Amino acid sequence: MADRGPEIPIERIDRATGAFLDAQGNGYFEISNDLFVAEGVIGEGTIAFHGSGSHGGHIVLKPLYVRRGARWVNMLTGVACPI
Repeated sequence: MADRGPEIPIERIDRATGAFLDAQGNGYFEISNDLFVAEGVIGEGTIAFHGSGSHGGHIVLKPLYVRRGARWVNMLTGVACPI
């Protein structure tokens, strides 16, 4: 499979919207348990990130799925996954 891309460290949480915000202020919203997408329309090529903790106790979003047609595809295995 192709390179998954970089992990995204989360700087803070917007308590009003529930968005996770990165250093540039980009918002990420939970679409399923521990899965987040960037703010905007979900479509072809959208990346879903797995939220996890870092060793320092911070939240990090790791690219895991990519939207292909009407399905989410695991970026590691290429297998379609129900979300």
